[in-house]
Amino acid sequence: MRILLAPDKFKQTLTQEQAAAAMAEGVVRSLSGAVVRSLPMADGGEGTLLVLVPDRREHLAIPVTGPMGEITSATCARTPDGTGYVEMALCSGLGLVSPHRRDAIRASSRGTGEAMVRLLQDCREVRVGVGGSASTDGGTGAARAAGLRFLDRSGREVPEGGGHLADVASIDVPERPTISVTALCDVMVPLAGSEGAAMRFASQKGASRGDVMRLEAGLFNLAEVIERELGVDLSELPGAGAGGGMGAGLHAFFGASLVSGAASIADQIGLDEAITDADLVITGEGRLDRGTFGNKVVAEVARRAVRFGVPVMAVCGQIDRTVDLTQLGLREAISVEDQPARAEDGDGPAARLAATVAATLANL
Repeated sequence: MRILLAPDKFKQTLTQEQAAAAMAEGVVRSLSGAVVRSLPMADGGEGTLLVLVPDRREHLAIPVTGPMGEITSATCARTPDGTGYVEMALCSGLGLVSPHRRDAIRASSRGTGEAMVRLLQDCREVRVGVGGSASTDGGTGAARAAGLRFLDRSGREVPEGGGHLADVASIDVPERPTISVTALCDVMVPLAGSEGAAMRFASQKGASRGDVMRLEAGLFNLAEVIERELGVDLSELPGAGAGGGMGAGLHAFFGASLVSGAASIADQIGLDEAITDADLVITGEGRLDRGTFGNKVVAEVARRAVRFGVPVMAVCGQIDRTVDLTQLGLREAISVEDQPARAEDGDGPAARLAATVAATLANL
């Protein structure tokens, strides 16, 4: 039996590679004769760089300004064909900020812009993984790194962070870079509104209810100023809300194309070919919920497997059973959380995931 493993990260628990390794252990435990292929997936968020550029010889460390103003070293990549890769989560990500220091009002995306500017010097194209951000600043921090200035009605520069976007009245734009930029968006949501960057995701970044409304007002204002000053309409642009509005900023300030991260990454790593060569596909993520149905890895892998007529199952850390999982076309959806813990299986998230996969396959 040929089994393809194509998991995303299990957020704050296992990387894509660790999840795939644990799944492989579970497969071998139940099906010793199985031929296992691991093809870790990503959606533009955490882990995107390693999935797209696994050869660490092509990685480089770039000093950047972290989301709360501290200097950090971000791993980026430059491949021999002249393509640069930036992962927002590594430059301006929530994982760079300890929980007690999270500040959705002040957090900036400047570090992502600094990494981009560095790669723009000698790359023909830059691909930016947009997701996992600590900021909700509409990409204005990244734009500042490229020389743009955001001014209030008195002509003074507005402080960084999404909490000040409502004060932006004009934008001072130097000559824009002509290099090709592609944003790999982890969600294809709009910039503002009930499904947008602030209302859907800012609370995860430490925003109170009042903060969420302040950020929402700021994003609406930023969109109005961008349309008036730059002639770019962001109102219905899918992906504009990804990365705390970074999708919008990359499109408006860098001329970026916004694409589904999961779909684009699947194409780049040859997921379709791997699926057609498998008898069973196993995918997974930390939590399967309504967010999965957008452009997340489990949904993307499932859609492709169903299209090719290959059975697909998801093994996830947690599963929200109130959502209709039949829409995904999964043969099975199994939660590690619901698997009884046994001493002989070992402890830790990798051991629990391996045991869950093994138990599931034994019952097929």
